[in-house]
Amino acid sequence: MRLIQQIIAAIALAALIAPFAVAEEQADDDFRRVEVFPPLATGMDVMDILASLMAGFPEQNERGPKIELIMISVDGAVHFDLIENGFADDSVAGQHHRGVIIRNANGWELKRLSHKWICARGDLSAEGLCP
Repeated sequence: MRLIQQIIAAIALAALIAPFAVAEEQADDDFRRVEVFPPLATGMDVMDILASLMAGFPEQNERGPKIELIMISVDGAVHFDLIENGFADDSVAGQHHRGVIIRNANGWELKRLSHKWICARGDLSAEGLCP
């Protein structure tokens, strides 16, 4: 029974890490790399950096905006997906940030950031825009 639990745990961990490993090797599906500059790119802790990404998130609208944050630590780096959804827009439903935060001598640094829009209807165009 213990062996089965270990196998299930290993499969669950592999499923969580796999998207990040692929993202390092090739461009993310529909994601566009974002160049970041301080102070957005640095902070005393991971949440300082993530809070700067969430700045301006709409607090109220008719559909009720939502934020979903998924973080996993891999070899001392924090890989994250920050998904904002429920925008009051007929074209753009939200946005999805994906990135990697690493520890440096002064705290934490945003090493990589990608972004894509979440469309309310249809798929992203080749230019990365919603219809």
